[in-house]
Amino acid sequence: MQIEAILQPTKTSTLEQIKQSLGSDENVKVDVAVAYITSSGLKPFLKALSSDNIGTLIPQRMRWITSFDYLRTDPAALAKILELDSRRIRIVDGQNSLKRKCNPLKPFHPKVFLFDGKLKRSVVVGSGNLSYSGLSRGHEAGLVLRSKRKGNTKNKTALRAVSQFSGWYGKLWQESDILTGQMLREYQKIYDSSENLSRPAITEDDVMPESEVNGGLSLENLTQLRACRRFWIQEKNVTKNRGVNLPGNQIMLKRMSRVFFGVAALDVTPDTHLKDLWIEYQSEGFRHCTLSFSNNNMDKLTLPIPGDGGPQAYDDRCLHFERRSPERFTLRILNKQEKQKAIAASKKIDGDFKLKSGREWGVY
Repeated sequence: MQIEAILQPTKTSTLEQIKQSLGSDENVKVDVAVAYITSSGLKPFLKALSSDNIGTLIPQRMRWITSFDYLRTDPAALAKILELDSRRIRIVDGQNSLKRKCNPLKPFHPKVFLFDGKLKRSVVVGSGNLSYSGLSRGHEAGLVLRSKRKGNTKNKTALRAVSQFSGWYGKLWQESDILTGQMLREYQKIYDSSENLSRPAITEDDVMPESEVNGGLSLENLTQLRACRRFWIQEKNVTKNRGVNLPGNQIMLKRMSRVFFGVAALDVTPDTHLKDLWIEYQSEGFRHCTLSFSNNNMDKLTLPIPGDGGPQAYDDRCLHFERRSPERFTLRILNKQEKQKAIAASKKIDGDFKLKSGREWGVY
């Protein structure tokens, strides 16, 4: 029997203990039960489960249980899990929750990860959800219990405890509602409502970086960036990053616009690469793009090359992005009427902004 502590923010983080629980064991089955899932938490979690020695783990050997409670779970994260295997995710009291606009009668609050391998069984229980902060960065505490399948009598207590967790999970799995595409669409509709997006529920990933304290974006603004799935910005003269005679594909955004694209609101040094992402324009196929923090104190986004996966130029255009998954976004060029509708939608939730240069931008 092995018992270890989770003490964040230290090296003994929830994510690190999850990696250790997987170890080099074979055919590990993983059961997850968490109050909510964010996109910034799902990415490192899936990466931990996709290492070479357990590459066959996803998705057939996983089960997920989460909730719609308070609209904290990111619909994009749910869509990603459905994409992996639509049969392996369930929502506690899902149908009834939708009828109540995701206000629970009995809140779902566990943070439990079960690992059942050929050589050992483990349970990770903590205070953090499946979020970036909950897995590694935030102040969290918990315990890990690992037990070999074969051992001396001292191992029986640990095996019994792990078995109790497995029994609890199995019962919860049977009682929960299968997440279908239709159910996700209904959840997305409530999540996208002006009522929610004007003041989204705070998650563990919603933090206030030092750079924004005095005159920057507020915590409410950053929470909207995380929750909204549509982002627009008016461009003027785009930097000629490809050469003097070629249209540029590099645009500058307000610092911390990165949150919309799934990057945590953390201060970093200039010229820091933030994320690789994929953007599609007019069904031309998703193109690899990058997001970084520039030395001019702005977030810098590269776009599909003009005329090769992108429009002929980005200058003097209103660009509209929609989040399709944590890593994938679609891009449109808005006409005058569409731009006015986007502005109106942003104003309705107080999600419209203006850069010092006068360029307008917003989310909804």
